[in-house]
Amino acid sequence: MEGNELEEKIDQIRKVIHKLKEKHSKKKIKWLMDICDPEFGLVESLIANFIQNVDQTKYATKILRLLRKLLEYVPEVIYDQLVKCESLPEALAKYIKITSLDNMTPDAFLLLTEFFKESEYGEILADEEFGDKLFEVLLIINKAEYFDAVCNIILVRFKSM
Repeated sequence: MEGNELEEKIDQIRKVIHKLKEKHSKKKIKWLMDICDPEFGLVESLIANFIQNVDQTKYATKILRLLRKLLEYVPEVIYDQLVKCESLPEALAKYIKITSLDNMTPDAFLLLTEFFKESEYGEILADEEFGDKLFEVLLIINKAEYFDAVCNIILVRFKSM
């Protein structure tokens, strides 16, 4: 799938998810579960595109927001696909390090905390630049769930040192 075509698909899925906020429809949730089934490769494709395009932070941010929303609404389908990708935590850490605070989506932290539930990523946690960015981000976060996610990463970082 070409970059523009994928970006259009991401926007379409995001619009459907946005409508879920307005009204949780069982039919829409079922549709999300169906399209996110591992057999179709949507989540795998989104993750691969994020990893490949992490340097294009605007595009990477769109993908992260979509993955976070999918995880929120259909965690039973998304979670295993996320944690199965061993290179995603490194890509998330890179995104956090290279993205300006003004352009960063806190969804990266929420997704990254999912990995710390399963195993430790010592190299990522020990990276000084990553640690500094975590503390910078605390100054701009205004939602409790994002703040908690960053604090959890910081706590895991200090426990592992």
